[in-house]
Amino acid sequence: MGSGLFAPLVLLAACAPPSGPGGTDYARLSRPLTPGYVQIVSAAPRLVEVDAGGRVIRARAPDGLCIPLEGVQTMRDSAFVLFSACPGAPEAPGVPSLSISGAPTPMDLAALERFLATEAGAVGLGYGGGAEDVTLLSLKREGEALIAMAEDRSEFGPAFAGDLIIRAFVEINGRLVIATMLSRREGAAEPEEMRAALLGLVAALAEASA
Repeated sequence: MGSGLFAPLVLLAACAPPSGPGGTDYARLSRPLTPGYVQIVSAAPRLVEVDAGGRVIRARAPDGLCIPLEGVQTMRDSAFVLFSACPGAPEAPGVPSLSISGAPTPMDLAALERFLATEAGAVGLGYGGGAEDVTLLSLKREGEALIAMAEDRSEFGPAFAGDLIIRAFVEINGRLVIATMLSRREGAAEPEEMRAALLGLVAALAEASA
């Protein structure tokens, strides 16, 4: 797989798609989904099932996390699932989410790792800042996942988000899934706690989708 094919896959990792004029074309669960969208099979506070082009991906919330229905969005080529702390549970060390590709995406972790190590790959991990704003801090394999940690100091991130971003790239049932943990703007980021929580999210996803 050439590096040119990785760029749109990395961009799949973007945060919640923007709404309003000129924004990404997407649908929430509160409005009907057209046949051209990635479809939601079922949705509950702890488990969302996504029909990703004929393959079911089950986004299961780890202990302490829930899935607000307004945080589930689908697009023509992907689905997005946002997690938040369940009532009475402590906050996660960051803001976790999943981006699920709706098309077959054979994974070559070695090639993806080489791409992310380039300037273009590192920039794609961020919020939209340029090479002068985004720094790749680490790339590491954890089992079947490739974990990338980056810092984006630009102004393009969500209002709630801090500079630190950790993304896990993993293939689930023949579909690329990118799990993301964003630091919060308020409070100090704890990279190892964020990484551990992200790996827990990936483990719950893999177990539920097996």
